[in-house]
Amino acid sequence: MANAVMLLGGESRFASTGHEALRLAERETFDFILMDLQMPELGGVAAASYLLHQWNTQAVRPRIIAFTGENPDDTYALCRAVGMDGFVSKPYSMSTLKKYLIQLLTQGHCWKEGPAERLLDLKQIEDGMRGRDENCLAKSIKEARLTLLTMRTQLAELSGGELSDMADALVRFATQHGYVQMAPALRQLATGLKWGDATAHLTQLVRVHDLFEVASQAALAWHRQPQMARYPQAA
Repeated sequence: MANAVMLLGGESRFASTGHEALRLAERETFDFILMDLQMPELGGVAAASYLLHQWNTQAVRPRIIAFTGENPDDTYALCRAVGMDGFVSKPYSMSTLKKYLIQLLTQGHCWKEGPAERLLDLKQIEDGMRGRDENCLAKSIKEARLTLLTMRTQLAELSGGELSDMADALVRFATQHGYVQMAPALRQLATGLKWGDATAHLTQLVRVHDLFEVASQAALAWHRQPQMARYPQAA
């Protein structure tokens, strides 16, 4: 990795643990951070989510790319959902890594699907899930999914008040579980459903459902990886 950075005319710093990576990222200015997902003490996903939470109001921030020896679909989805800017799995070639770093510098990300939306805030998940396990999360997701499906399939039959109440319940779910894009979209939807023509909001409801499914896949992936589930309460 350091060689690829040098080829681009840059300098690099090395962190041996997740907590050290946080300290470096907060103390120094970087163009991009290659975050090893298997770092000791604190996993790279948790470290990245912490930094992205801290930088949420900043117009300009370092780009963060996941770096891992594993490549399961749920880990890939998790990295996108927390708002990371790319994903590199081992083994990799120097030319591939160099290409990704150039993409980070020129377009801000190196995802083949396009830039990632920050759908999930792990701090909110950790705060909302205190004392609860993956089974509780899965049950909550199942109930929320049923509510969304009911809204979609009975949009024309349910009253505006009923639809608004269901949307409000989903807002509480999204807020508790860190679905950061879904919560504001649902608040807007709840108002529209209560006072307007419900069928006119079908496209918006479909969009909310899509956000829900992607964020839920990532949330479950987070809780299936206990070695990564150590969100720093303070850096």
